[in-house]
Amino acid sequence: MRGLSTPVSQKWIDFAKYWLTQHIHNTDFRYKDKMPHHVADPYVWDESYQVYHTRLDDEHVILFNLMQELGENPDDVDLLNKNRDVYRDHFDYEEKQFMACGEPCDADAHKKKHDIFFKTLTWTG
Repeated sequence: MRGLSTPVSQKWIDFAKYWLTQHIHNTDFRYKDKMPHHVADPYVWDESYQVYHTRLDDEHVILFNLMQELGENPDDVDLLNKNRDVYRDHFDYEEKQFMACGEPCDADAHKKKHDIFFKTLTWTG
């Protein structure tokens, strides 16, 4: 598998920002099936992304901030790797919440979306 490396292309940054914007609005709890959503510039979290789960909301703020930082510093390998780590930790926690919800939350489909996105955020060195 070919991994993402620095400098991170603007095309990939745009893809990732779009993905996170759509993903939160379309698969997290109350926002399912409402797309497409505008991708803010500058790329910042706002209350329209709130899922009313404190830890997930707090982590979504961090995900937005990290992706914005990566867009501003596409040559920063450490920042790319930090994005990778924080996204993986977030995905793991969020998937556990969906699994606890059971069938109504369609946890398997949600996990698959994370997996597809994460494949592009592989470790670089």
